[in-house]
Amino acid sequence: MRLIWNQFLPWLLFAIRLILEVGAEPTGTPQLFDGGWYQDDDLDFKPEDPQSVLEIAAQQNDRSNHQVLLQSCVWDKQITGRALTVAVIFHHTGLIDDILEQVVDMNQEIKIYYPDTVNQYDEEIPGWCEILTPLQAAVKNQLVPIVQWLVKSPQTNIDYLGDGAGRRTALQHAVNNGNMELINFLLDHGADVNSAPSDDGGATALQIAAIQGYLGIARKLLDLDADVNAAPARRNGRTALEGAAEHGRIDMLRLLFDEGASLVGNDGERQYRRAVELAEKNGHIAAANFEIVQGSGGRKWQLKLGNYDDTTTSTVGLSGITFHILSLSLMAQND
Repeated sequence: MRLIWNQFLPWLLFAIRLILEVGAEPTGTPQLFDGGWYQDDDLDFKPEDPQSVLEIAAQQNDRSNHQVLLQSCVWDKQITGRALTVAVIFHHTGLIDDILEQVVDMNQEIKIYYPDTVNQYDEEIPGWCEILTPLQAAVKNQLVPIVQWLVKSPQTNIDYLGDGAGRRTALQHAVNNGNMELINFLLDHGADVNSAPSDDGGATALQIAAIQGYLGIARKLLDLDADVNAAPARRNGRTALEGAAEHGRIDMLRLLFDEGASLVGNDGERQYRRAVELAEKNGHIAAANFEIVQGSGGRKWQLKLGNYDDTTTSTVGLSGITFHILSLSLMAQND
């Protein structure tokens, strides 16, 4: 399909110029036809229907037509902003240069729809919708040069989150990918290490690092005063402690306890109970027992997990509490 489109481009460019010469208004909303505008069979997602011809040209990576259209009139910054988001989503760097020469709303959002899929166990995974700004899309797709261009624009809100389930700031996307280059760049340019999570399925940067098991990233965030006890998203959220326990990350639990993860007071006791429940639910017995010992007070303990012959232990000191925990190989036995 892409080859056919490229063969058609010279004729399309001629037609667009002819239509503009006779006074056509280029800024109107395109008329939709059955099946939508985006017909690339190689895509595993579909953007929402375009609101301008600029978005169509941006998706098709049609730089010649795009330049003609940009020069044909003064475009509203929301329209150029949406075209920029589309160009970033499709990694069309040449178009990005052209659009950034215009007045652009740098925080315009595009919805991306992912179809139903089937996983390796033949289980159906329902489709879902994602909403992205240009910067969020560039960071998620790990397009470092584009991220650098966008962040240098004074119009870009580096901490923009937006509404919707599962939304991420640029820094939260970078942490989710484990991309230290982008994490460092965003932090160096003022990204807030404690940006709040979205209400449904969101997470702070540290919560994401804890869930993913990115120990080095978590240490860096904590060194920059990331809140180890930040509240989870209101729906489908996890504290850093809960996320680490749920995924059996014993090294991460140790780090979080060292950095002051709370087990006291209403919030501390609540996250302690949830952490143990989540660990046990997912079969991470070592993580659950680790927390039970840490939360039991200033006594000395030695864990005996299952019927293992390996009794090698290591001594760990956390917040004045000393106890023993079996080697981390036990966690792998339960994953």
